[in-house]
Amino acid sequence: MAEDNKENKNDKTNEVPAATPPPSPVPSTPSSEGEVGSLEQPAGTVPEGVKPDKPTKVKKPSLIKRLTSGSNLYLIAFAVIVLLAVFVTFIAFKQDGDGTTIKVSGNELTDEVINDLTANETKVGDVTQTLTVEANAIFNGKILVKDNLDVAGSINVGGPLTLPGITVSGSSTFDDVEVGNNLSILGNSSVQGTLSVQNGLSVTGDGTFTGRVSADSISASTIELLGDLQITRHIDSGGASPKISSSGSLGSGGTSSISGTDTAGTITLNTGGSPNTGILATITFNKSFTSTPHVVVSAVSVDAASLDVYVIRTSTGFTIRAASVPADSTTYIFDYIVIE
Repeated sequence: MAEDNKENKNDKTNEVPAATPPPSPVPSTPSSEGEVGSLEQPAGTVPEGVKPDKPTKVKKPSLIKRLTSGSNLYLIAFAVIVLLAVFVTFIAFKQDGDGTTIKVSGNELTDEVINDLTANETKVGDVTQTLTVEANAIFNGKILVKDNLDVAGSINVGGPLTLPGITVSGSSTFDDVEVGNNLSILGNSSVQGTLSVQNGLSVTGDGTFTGRVSADSISASTIELLGDLQITRHIDSGGASPKISSSGSLGSGGTSSISGTDTAGTITLNTGGSPNTGILATITFNKSFTSTPHVVVSAVSVDAASLDVYVIRTSTGFTIRAASVPADSTTYIFDYIVIE
């Protein structure tokens, strides 16, 4: 076998063209007995009976290096933006389907932060654009609205509501309303339940009540009744007592007195010596009537019943006159009722 290898070697040497200088021998370490290292051949020449060497593979750069190259950075950024848009759209559609509330936590908007935002504003869009938020939003801090606030739906306020002024064009429902100052209602007001007034109630216009009115005391300048007056208790007339003055018809030493009001009371007449017919006493009302009232005088004692008396009335008072001569030193008692 060694001789064959030598012969092949000689053959290979003879096949090299004469014009090509012999290459420098490259020593080769035999890997086993009888093997001889091959010599480098000129380029383009393949010795007979020898397989050509495989071409050397060029190592390509890694995928990360190719992606991070300058030409692909913009493509990566665009892909990230597209993925974020798809994620936000998915969250919005999911929230719209199941009503899930998306809560965005953040720092509390203190007065200092609000003032800083006012001084250093960051504007988003312009007045011709509209910002639409499809999902629910929760703000842990304050919200400052520098222009009008229009709410198309209902407003639920869980805590106290402080407003310098409020205008409500539609219907409103309140559980409890406390007005610390004046409450002015320019239009009609309807109270379905009980109206409780702790202090005075002042009504400058007319008042209409379809049901009963219960009050411990009612003070009115004028009460006009369109129907019958039904009183289940006593009539107690109030006011100051009118004045009374005696006349000469009571006789020498005669006196008179009165107890009651302009509306009703009792008159006591005491005759003296030698009384006579005519005016026994003059009664002057504490407050004059607007017109001449009706005066009713009735006898209380037996002596008063036997005396013929009558009255002359005016808007300021009335007089009791005797049609017959009274008895000497006799007491006559009369009750009176005055109605305009």
